[in-house]
Amino acid sequence: TAGSGSSGPSTGTPENTSLQRMAYAGGIISSGYSSFNARFGQFFTRNNYVTVDMGISVTNSSTFTNLGFTLFNRQKIFVMGFGLTGSFGEGSSVLYSKISVGPSFMNKKGTASFDIFLDGKAPLKKGYPTTLGISIGRSMYFGKRK
Repeated sequence: TAGSGSSGPSTGTPENTSLQRMAYAGGIISSGYSSFNARFGQFFTRNNYVTVDMGISVTNSSTFTNLGFTLFNRQKIFVMGFGLTGSFGEGSSVLYSKISVGPSFMNKKGTASFDIFLDGKAPLKKGYPTTLGISIGRSMYFGKRK
């Protein structure tokens, strides 16, 4: 995992104590629905991090802007996240609860991962569709984990 290692003898230089940050880009492409997303987050424990999420979704001929947050937990290669996202466009706005689960394959240096998630969004308002799809993306990690 990123940021792991033994603490050697003191060299007089302070250890980097900033928490690890991450950035993600990915999306879902299927017939009738496409979504492109970016996340920026920060770890607050070794396995838990929170992200600010933004993206664009296109359904048939409608385009929506998405903005939200997700709380993630990583256990080895398995990642699970829960959050909320707002979808804005075409004269309407709706709040969705969302879930992301799946494997995240970290590189040996712990600086990046290849992510394959099952993403689902359920509207908190009647009359809007629930979406479910497989997203593929890449995460980059900066700094050290707590």
